[in-house]
Amino acid sequence: MPSELKFNIKFRVPTNIIYETLTNSMEIMKFTQCKAEFTKEVNGTFNFYDGFITGSNIELVENKKLVQKWKFSNLPNSIDVTMNFREKPGQESLIQISVKNIPERDNLNSFVDLKSIERGFRTQIFEKIQNWLGYPINNDASSDSESD
Repeated sequence: MPSELKFNIKFRVPTNIIYETLTNSMEIMKFTQCKAEFTKEVNGTFNFYDGFITGSNIELVENKKLVQKWKFSNLPNSIDVTMNFREKPGQESLIQISVKNIPERDNLNSFVDLKSIERGFRTQIFEKIQNWLGYPINNDASSDSESD
């Protein structure tokens, strides 16, 4: 049975900067330290981490929302990823991430751990944005508790 997970992350930079970072090939290359491709249009495709992550854009609302299909090379099918961007006081941005249709098992028939999926997003995407591009994550306790 497929699963889903939701989590939030807050950056101490305006929403337009984080949105651009996640939708621009040059910016993606900077934080992944790998060749990246990103076609910034509906049905446009993306590929980063040397093909470990591929996918397509379902919906793009500038500085507001990304709806995508992500395909990890170690999972049998694509997962649905939605990122909602909200501008917060003090030129901060809150990203509300929803990941759906996560398969129960990976390509080796091992159980997929939702905490590992979330940790992967946090460490391989968002923390790398902070570390390589210098956009600080706001780790205040309220960062993970905000919802729509």
